[in-house]
Amino acid sequence: MAKNKNIKKPRLRDTSHIQIKEEPPDHGKLNPIFSFYHMRYGTTYCLSKCCPADKSDLATLLLRLSQRTWNDISSTYRKSFGFEHIPIKQFNATVFPDIVTPDVKTLLVFSYSHGGRMAGIQQKDVFHILLTGDDLYPHK
Repeated sequence: MAKNKNIKKPRLRDTSHIQIKEEPPDHGKLNPIFSFYHMRYGTTYCLSKCCPADKSDLATLLLRLSQRTWNDISSTYRKSFGFEHIPIKQFNATVFPDIVTPDVKTLLVFSYSHGGRMAGIQQKDVFHILLTGDDLYPHK
């Protein structure tokens, strides 16, 4: 067997002068990711206060929504799998998590079960669930 003492390792070239422009992702083409991180446990509008049937219906809704893209969800009728924008001033809750900054004027609201609502904020492809329940705001 020959010994390969004369073979040199290739040197990596300095590529700092090459700039690769990355296209920003189109979040509308992505499926939603759901987060309960900002929900305050044990408060009036927490998932922990929902009855078992509502928890089950909400889990089913989340599963079904996670199989669709944001573009598909946005174009769906609000009573089906779509959402509606509700102004923050209409909510019965008076205290919101820090993610609700003064520039946020509305929350996205999805319906589940008979009268149950899930309200939150979409950031890119993540939907932060903030409030759940059937009395989040006065229904028309």
